[in-house]
Formats: sequence, structure tokens, C-alpha cells
Amino acid sequence: MDYWGYYNGKLTNDPYFSTPKLVPGVNYYSNGDFQYTTDVREPNFDYAKMYALTGVTYPTGGSSIFEYEPHQYGQRLERRSNNGFIPALYAVTGIAGGTRIKKIYDVDSSTNQNIREFFYSNDLNQSSGILMDWPRYFFKIRKQINNSAVFPVAVDETVIYQVSSGYSKNLFESSVINYSKVTEKLTNKGSIIDYYTSYIDKPDRYIYYSNFMTQLTNGTYTPSPSSINIFVMPDDTSIERGKLSKKLVRDENNNLLEETNITYNDNPNRYDKFHLSINISNAWAQKLKTYYYNDFVSSNITKNILEVIFCKQKRNIIMIIPIIIC
Repeated sequence: MDYWGYYNGKLTNDPYFSTPKLVPGVNYYSNGDFQYTTDVREPNFDYAKMYALTGVTYPTGGSSIFEYEPHQYGQRLERRSNNGFIPALYAVTGIAGGTRIKKIYDVDSSTNQNIREFFYSNDLNQSSGILMDWPRYFFKIRKQINNSAVFPVAVDETVIYQVSSGYSKNLFESSVINYSKVTEKLTNKGSIIDYYTSYIDKPDRYIYYSNFMTQLTNGTYTPSPSSINIFVMPDDTSIERGKLSKKLVRDENNNLLEETNITYNDNPNRYDKFHLSINISNAWAQKLKTYYYNDFVSSNITKNILEVIFCKQKRNIIMIIPIIIC
């Protein structure tokens, strides 16, 4: 299976068992960063789409046929040494597990066909996909223990931890990938462009307030950032992501017909509504906030471009013919 649990057709070279390989090869660097060297957990679209829904037939006689394509991302959230192993977005392109809709063929009972095609590019013509978790299967700690006046360092060893399910999840939400912009083009009928909130404008909160971390064990530590931060979790604000923030409706000539702008709860005091829990990161305990504020719509403004043009024309007429009674 791939990094996110989708089947990718990869098996071991052992002919007797042929069980899936769960841990890829890796180059692990001294600063705590890593790079995979084998493709045993890489996604495979041909396998991922095998059991996807291919179509729907409606009671009225019409039907819809679905065509898929692989998820693609232009940024991904991961933990690197240059950010102290706190999750950050990096400009990395790639393919994620699973499938996304490419086209929908709608056919009515008279066999008239309408095609809806979907595009996932941002305003810079780059993928608007954001990979929300880059899995990590390896973690290395160097331990130096001083318990003797004769030998300053009684123990000096490096321990490598390896798991198949992945270390250091970056966030709590379950989505593998989010898109900040999706365009739906209709056959000879223009397009609908949807913008969504994402980790770009609605990131989680990492705030090192007083007593944010507490050491759990005795002794003096000089931990590397990877040791202390690898399991640090964010104050989760995923409730604010994946929501429609703007919609543009254009005709077949790309003329703007309608624009809708939506805002949600932007009260800066909303983060005061939380309760605390404890998250363990190696030898430290982290105070973790869980918010319970609402994120309902605070404003929804739609501007009809045709009405605006008509009103402008009407005002001009009124200026030219002052006898019109309003």
C-alpha cells in the first residue's frame, strides 16, 4: 500500500509470502532530515482507481459517468530541520494516493450529453493541491548519559526507531490533500471557479506560551529540535479550512457574470474558547489546546455583474432624460 493506505500493487520479492512492504528505504541525515530511496510506498493511480465508482443511473432514465485522475499537489506540509521540525509548507510537487474527479459525463433520457470538466490549478497555473501530511517512518535519537564522576559520559549511543504507520503526524484532520481552487468547466456554458480556505491562509497555531513544554524525567537535557519537537502537535484550526471563500461564474467567453465572497468567524477572541489536554513528545509534555468556537458564515456577498452593468446604463439614461420618474 502507499503512504496513505491506498493499494499500490507493491509486494515483496519473497515468493512464499508476498506480503506488502511497509517501510521504504531511506537516507537519514545527521540534522534529522531524511529522503526515501525506494518506491514501495509510492502511490499508483492504476491500482487506486480500481474500485472507484464509475457511474450512476437515475430513476428518470439519465445517467452520469465519472472519469478520474490522480491527486497532484504543489505544496506539502512536513517537518524539516530548517523549521525546528515544526510543520511548515514546502514547494514540493508530487502525486498523492487516491483519486479525484476529472470529468463527469451527464446524459439525459434522450441521450443528450453534457460534460463537466474539473481543473485544480491556482491563479499561477500551478497545482492548488496541498498535501497535508508527509509520512515519516524513521526517527533517530543520540543519547549521552553521565552517571559517573570518573567517566563523564557513561553511555553514548544512537537509537533508531522505525514504525510502519508513520511518526509525527502534522495535524488532526483526516484529509490527505486539500485544494485551494477548483474550476468546473461546462460544455458551451462557461465555468464556475471555487476558491477554498486552506493551510496557506488558515494554518494551525504553534504558540510557545509560558510553560508550553514540561520535562517529564529527571536529568539535564540539551535536546536537538528533532528530539523535542518531532511529536509536538498544533493547536488545531482545521475547522477553518476547506470552506468556500469565493465563487466566480463566467460565461463561455470568460466574461464574469457573478461573484460571491464569503467570510467566516474572524473574531480574534475566538481562540479564547479552548480546553487543555496533554500531548507527550519524547521526554516532554506539551499543553495542547482544543478549540470549541464556531466558524459559521459572518458575511455572504454576491455581486451580479449583469445587474451592475444594467444599473450603470440606467443611471446614464436618467442623466440624459431627466423627466424619467424613479
